[in-house]
Amino acid sequence: MPEKPTYAELEKTIQTLESENAKLKQIDDALTSRLSYLGNLELVDHVIRNATGVEQMMSDVLQAMLKIFGTDRAWLLYPCAPDEATMNVQMEKTRPKYPGAFVSGEAIPMQSNTLAVCKAALEKDEVLTFDYRTPGSAQKIADKYLVLTEIILAIHPNTGSPWLLGMHQCSHYRNWTAEDKSLFHNIGSRIKDSLGSMMLLRDLKTGEEKYRQLVTSMSDVIIRLSPEGKILFITPAIDSFTGYNPDDEVGKSISNYFADAKELESALELLSTVLKTPRAGRFDFLFQPKTKAPFPVEVTYLPIIEDDNVTEIQLVLRNISERTRAEELLVAERLYSDRIIESMPGLFYIFDKGSARFIRRNTKWADVTGFSEDELDTMTAIDVVADKDLCARQMDDAFVNGTSSMENSLLTKAGNQIPHLFTGERLVIDGKAYLVGMGIDITDQKSAEQTALQKDLLLNEMGRIAKIGGWEHDLISGRATWTIEIYSIMELDTEFPLQVEKHLEKYIPEDRPIIDKQYRNAILTGESFSCELRCISSLKRKFWARVIGRPVFEDGRCVKMRGTFQDITLYKSMELRLQQAQKMEAIGTLAGGIAHDFNNILFPLMGYAELLKDDIPDDSTLQNYIDGILHAASRSRELVKQILAFSRHEHQEKKPMKLQSVVKEALKLLRSSIPTTIKIEKDISASCGVVLADPTQIHQVVMNLATNAYHAMEDTGGTLDISLSQIFLELDEIDEHLFDLSPGEHALLSITDTGCGVEKEILDKIFDPYFTTKETGKGTGLGLSVVLGIINSFDGDIYIESKPGAGTTVKVYLPIITANENEQPEVKKKAHQPGTERVLLVDDEVAIVGIVQHLIERLGYTVTTKTDSPEALEVFKTTPDSFDLIITDMTMPDMTGLQLAEEVFKIKPGFPIIMCTGYSDKINVEKSKAVGIQDIIMKPVDVHKLSETIREVLDKKK
Repeated sequence: MPEKPTYAELEKTIQTLESENAKLKQIDDALTSRLSYLGNLELVDHVIRNATGVEQMMSDVLQAMLKIFGTDRAWLLYPCAPDEATMNVQMEKTRPKYPGAFVSGEAIPMQSNTLAVCKAALEKDEVLTFDYRTPGSAQKIADKYLVLTEIILAIHPNTGSPWLLGMHQCSHYRNWTAEDKSLFHNIGSRIKDSLGSMMLLRDLKTGEEKYRQLVTSMSDVIIRLSPEGKILFITPAIDSFTGYNPDDEVGKSISNYFADAKELESALELLSTVLKTPRAGRFDFLFQPKTKAPFPVEVTYLPIIEDDNVTEIQLVLRNISERTRAEELLVAERLYSDRIIESMPGLFYIFDKGSARFIRRNTKWADVTGFSEDELDTMTAIDVVADKDLCARQMDDAFVNGTSSMENSLLTKAGNQIPHLFTGERLVIDGKAYLVGMGIDITDQKSAEQTALQKDLLLNEMGRIAKIGGWEHDLISGRATWTIEIYSIMELDTEFPLQVEKHLEKYIPEDRPIIDKQYRNAILTGESFSCELRCISSLKRKFWARVIGRPVFEDGRCVKMRGTFQDITLYKSMELRLQQAQKMEAIGTLAGGIAHDFNNILFPLMGYAELLKDDIPDDSTLQNYIDGILHAASRSRELVKQILAFSRHEHQEKKPMKLQSVVKEALKLLRSSIPTTIKIEKDISASCGVVLADPTQIHQVVMNLATNAYHAMEDTGGTLDISLSQIFLELDEIDEHLFDLSPGEHALLSITDTGCGVEKEILDKIFDPYFTTKETGKGTGLGLSVVLGIINSFDGDIYIESKPGAGTTVKVYLPIITANENEQPEVKKKAHQPGTERVLLVDDEVAIVGIVQHLIERLGYTVTTKTDSPEALEVFKTTPDSFDLIITDMTMPDMTGLQLAEEVFKIKPGFPIIMCTGYSDKINVEKSKAVGIQDIIMKPVDVHKLSETIREVLDKKK
């Protein structure tokens, strides 16, 4: 199964999707705005194309402007001429509430302010806006017609005086945007072009001469056709328009102007129809100029009727390349938006307000839901979600407030529900409201929400446990803010005045300059700070706190400080205990080294004693002296083992064992370290069975518990009673104090002291980590929590009984295992095993080399000794066949025994080697065996063990 994402990864993915969604929304907004802009221009072009006269055209255009811009009044003034006395409102469209000068039939007098407006409009030839909120000379006229803001543009037709096109906003003050001005200017340009053409067509009937004078100045081309399709008249504009000479074109057919044969055929058929059924109209075709590339033109045709017959057909040709390019751009933008919509990570949609059906959507809807495109065409937004009431409410909210979002499940055709996050925004096009938005699959997020919630709760709880609070100091206002945890740490009421001076009072005087310096340095340098300080709570509790601060800059200036405040008293205590543990480790390392050296001393002492024992007659009184030496050396060897166990150089493993010998060894070590004022009594039952445990750890447990008892009696003296027995625990004997145990046979180790006892409050905390009532430097550093952990790991438990003044008893229970698990063959001491092979003996201790040489030579072997390992290697390299066995020490200068063995194996792979070591470092032992060393002997070793090992290694080789 794929690995579940982490909360941080999910959060990052959501942030990325939100960022991409925002970018896509910006693109969509821009496209929507562009589409709306082009759509409004298309609306004006449509009005102009379908007009049959100047009055109708201007009326329809002004009405369209009211709708497009949402203004209260649109109008045309004529003439816009500074030398005229007045201007007349030729056309006006208003909302019913705001009638203008056209209704009253009033002329606008050319006063100074009106004259200034006209001159500005004519000179700049650009869109001008005016705001009448500020009183001025034009305020009187503005007040009369309720004008708050105004936008105007001078229109220059091909003939006659300029016109003035404008709009009023009366209901509210309006800030005319750059898009408003651009759109208004384009509409004015279209009015200018159409106004000239329409007026010329209207005036054609008034006289040929006037007609000729007018048409010669037009940029559009006017053509008069005979019923046969021959050119009777063509305006001079044809030259600049197409490159044709107007005089040469009279009498020719217009077919030369068509770049496409099919369009020519359609046009001739249309004109033939007009001759039979006279009507005006428009069509487009691709014009073929004389020298340029073809370009699109729009043709307006009008039949001239005399005596019920069509005698001529008037044509007006207009270059519509710009409009065509705009339309092509519109198509390209639509294709581009489609690609963007299809690339969106979620479900894109546009619904209309009335039916709530899809207006646009991406194909992911079909992919995700399983419904076909045809099926989705018949469905509403409410049909595709599980919670239909929620969807309906959110849609209503979006259309009212502009935006909305919801989590709802998407319904699939198979009946499944897929959690989605839907976001929507109201979009108004041509006065109609739509809802545009996107749906994101949040299945993974929803499945992770519970986990995230649990994580949040856990983090909050951890923050409370760790005693971490947050703070902020506004350097501008001086206002400080704390989280509730700081009040808790400081043991303050939440009404405590949050002032820097008051806060500083909570630090001890010696530490206040520290935080003050760090604070000021952070403000000056922009660097964060962290410091540990001693504090005093309002209840006089002393504690350590860590204060972390980070400056916040705005415009290069530090305006705030934010940070955390944490009670680290526990951590400080842990640091002290870690230092104590490191001391204990150092002591353990030292003990291991001492034990190693002591073994090297014991080795020759025991060896020479054994040589003496062999040389002296059995009936000699000296045998008793030698036995005393060997017994003392044996006790010393056992003491070394205890030291090695303490220093943890002995390999630890859980195995069947009897507790009697470990308890006795610990008592021996205790007796030498506990003063005689404390009496030690023991009752060790020999019949106590076998447990599954690690001897070293049991030794540590006994030492720890006995040392605790000793410290309880250190000042007054007393009795330390240690007993070991086997008991049977019944089910009803196992109460809440021993709930980790199971019924059955158990070994009970009981350690009792007659000391001061323990208070109940302390007894409840006695197994807490790092809890202690001892002074610094006392104790083993093991801790009762660790002791409990060791005993629990052996499936046992501990119970402590204590009362102040009545001493303490610690009972350790360990389950007894079956006898078979502890059956071990009795080890019988074998006689010396002689041999005649050749041995190379290597050890840097001269005394050890001497005694081992004597012991081995007495067994019959030929021995070559070396106290320098590189020299020994050189001897072996020279005559490798002169030796049958190498006995080498593990730890030597220049070259260790392990390195010597590796070099020997390069010369003779598998050569017999025995390694001697003063302590069993697990890593070195395992590595030695791994490289091929046959056996390892622990120092000091008696002659029986040595002879047996040599013989076993040599016989195995044979």
